[in-house]
Amino acid sequence: MLVGSLRLGINLGRYLSDGLVNPSRIVERHEQVVEECRRRGWPSGYKHKTPITHEDLSGLVLVVNPINLETSLEDLLARCPQCWALYQEVMHG
Repeated sequence: MLVGSLRLGINLGRYLSDGLVNPSRIVERHEQVVEECRRRGWPSGYKHKTPITHEDLSGLVLVVNPINLETSLEDLLARCPQCWALYQEVMHG
């Protein structure tokens, strides 16, 4: 999602103001998400097609932006049905 937005030149203002992305950790976090998808056996992990390049990050000021955990969780659960199901299973048995 974020890599696609960067490549399309989409303004990341909402992601920043909502505390959904920390520019200083984009590459590290992206790799963590890919590895987690692989660990879970999800196709998005094995058929990963969006590596981040230095070109993707050009023009982006890599400042520290605190993540809003509540908003981030809500966003993830709204976009990922598998994540929603896992969350429900873990939180509600």
